[in-house]
Formats: sequence, C-alpha cells, structure tokens
Amino acid sequence: MAIHFALTDPATRDFGTGIASFRKGRNGRWTFRKYYYEPEFKGGNHGTEACVQR
Repeated sequence: MAIHFALTDPATRDFGTGIASFRKGRNGRWTFRKYYYEPEFKGGNHGTEACVQR
C-alpha cells in the first residue's frame, strides 16, 4: 500500500510519502509496518513505524 500525507504548506511542493505493508500474525492479530519520507520543510526525516493490533 502506498501512502500520501496531507501537508500543511503545499507552496513548498514537497510531499510526504510512504510504503506500508500489512500482515496477519500467527496469533491472528494484524501488523502494520510503514517506511516513510518526511517532507523537507518539516525536517526531511525518514524511518519506519510499526503497529500491532491489541
């Protein structure tokens, strides 16, 4: 899944994007893992985030 982030200042023409994957674990719970690029005007950061269904 691809993700596009809504940004607060479109004048910069800098867009945040990410790629996410979903999978169901052996315990039956969903996992969401996202690799993202933050826009330059917000620091130009990048990294990964992971969430697991409770």
